Amino acid sequence: VALAEDGAADAARRVTLVFGLHDALKAPCGGGGATFLGEEWSAFVERVGVNDAMLWPSEPPADERCLWNARLFPIGDGADGTDGDD
Repeated sequence: VALAEDGAADAARRVTLVFGLHDALKAPCGGGGATFLGEEWSAFVERVGVNDAMLWPSEPPADERCLWNARLFPIGDGADGTDGDD
């Protein structure tokens, strides 16, 4: 996914999205039923060692947190979605 600030083509940034075919990206993460890469959300969080504060630093409220608005996918400057320094 290419992102541009103020519509400027030279300011384009990229995000690489990776998720499972059957992941429900808008399912609440706190209520069960949410999966990421086919794995239950709670199991994924425990396995990789992330917490809510890392994925949702300020918003949304806890009852609206889902994979759709989590900060799982870094934004990069390079064409391959990296920071461009590689």
